[in-house]
Amino acid sequence: MNCKFPRIAGILISVIFLTSCLHTTRFQSARTIGKDGFMLSGAASTMLATEDNSIFDSSAAVFPDLSLNVTYGVSDRFDIGLHNSGLFLNSIYFKYQFLGDRSSKFAMALEPNLETIIVPGNLEWEFVIRPSASLISSYHFQNNWAVFLEPRFVYEKYEDETRSYLGASIGFEKTFNNANKLSFGYSNFNTGLQTETMGVLQRFGVCFSLVFPNEK
Repeated sequence: MNCKFPRIAGILISVIFLTSCLHTTRFQSARTIGKDGFMLSGAASTMLATEDNSIFDSSAAVFPDLSLNVTYGVSDRFDIGLHNSGLFLNSIYFKYQFLGDRSSKFAMALEPNLETIIVPGNLEWEFVIRPSASLISSYHFQNNWAVFLEPRFVYEKYEDETRSYLGASIGFEKTFNNANKLSFGYSNFNTGLQTETMGVLQRFGVCFSLVFPNEK
């Protein structure tokens, strides 16, 4: 039984690392939560890694992803938050809504993000630094529904190699009682723009957010 332990441990580490993959989106619109507001969000998604954009590729790697976000409203237009996915990926993000407000039909926001991820190895573990920035646009229509589009630029440094790539996310968001939110989204990122092999990462996910606005 002891001889099987290293193999089992290696499999578990690999699974945990896979679920700590690229943070593509938080599945949210461009609106901020308001000054002194607080939001707790949980997302569940399925990630699909393929050589191209095919969803039905038999050689695709499919794995789940669970994440948690905590967001605080520094001002009416500026949020700051922490993101966690798995055991090895943590990030801090900032959201600045420069167009519209929390009641306008159209909103736009910038969201820079800084990720750190630990890559398990045989002899030593490596750290990956992955800054990114997205431009979120959202249109809010009747019955508290919104549609959002989020292109994102990613820069990644791992060991002595660096690379950058682009991707985008699109989805819908439903707001309940002008506070809590439920959203659905899809992401597509071409992670091989600067490598010889083209790799595409796709994500299908759902996110639920508990929002505690400042009532003052």
